[in-house]
Amino acid sequence: MYLNTTGLGEWSVKNWVFKDKNGIVERRESVLAGRETRSNIYEEYSDFLREFLNSLNKLPAHYYRKDTTKQYLEQDFQPLAQLHKKYKNQYGCTAQNRNPVLSNALLHLAETYNVTIFQKFLVKGYTQMECDSVHTTIETSLKNRNIYLPSDCARVTREAEKKNPYLVKTPDFVFFTNYNHKPFIKYDSICPGKVTSDPLVFNIRALRYTENGEIQYKINLDDEFQPLPRRPKVINLSGKIFRSYIPDCKKLSERNKAGLLAFL
Repeated sequence: MYLNTTGLGEWSVKNWVFKDKNGIVERRESVLAGRETRSNIYEEYSDFLREFLNSLNKLPAHYYRKDTTKQYLEQDFQPLAQLHKKYKNQYGCTAQNRNPVLSNALLHLAETYNVTIFQKFLVKGYTQMECDSVHTTIETSLKNRNIYLPSDCARVTREAEKKNPYLVKTPDFVFFTNYNHKPFIKYDSICPGKVTSDPLVFNIRALRYTENGEIQYKINLDDEFQPLPRRPKVINLSGKIFRSYIPDCKKLSERNKAGLLAFL
């Protein structure tokens, strides 16, 4: 009758009584540690989602503008799967800096030139890099500007700083290298844990790429480096040449050439 009144299960009550100690159920430190780690991860997920939503163009309510502060998406996502696709393709700082493709590229560089590379990640809210200021200056200069060609974007970027114009280099097709070439991927993942309570990629604060082809990590900047709990492929990346991401410029057909010449 007591269980039915409170809506409790018989197994749950027996389990609590079994783990009872001096009237208090003992804490499971491993579970609490895992929950704390997941809480930090969910917070970063929320920050990324909030940043993604803020990046979308929005409009105020048309008929109820005086009565509400709600905003609506300017883009017409039909169906909503288009919005989900845009979200999946959105690049965040974490995805750009902590991913196996970039890590394998840096490992290839360390092995090729026989050097050790350190990659540190800034703690949110404490520091600002010089590139952040440059990026903000360029974004401000691009506002309300008509960009028709990549060369227009390069010109605006160069002129964003009046006193000391930025040095702009326009890449060609050969510049882009495909570091996601599967035969040369030594580490499939850089996740520092294997079970639920272990740290995840978001918790990494520093990575070290050795000339011996090993990736080491830190969870705290004061800790010692330790090898990733991943078995790398037996590949010597020294001397390996990654192929170009875009092999060659796609040539125009005669029909397209004629269409372009018609505008002249």
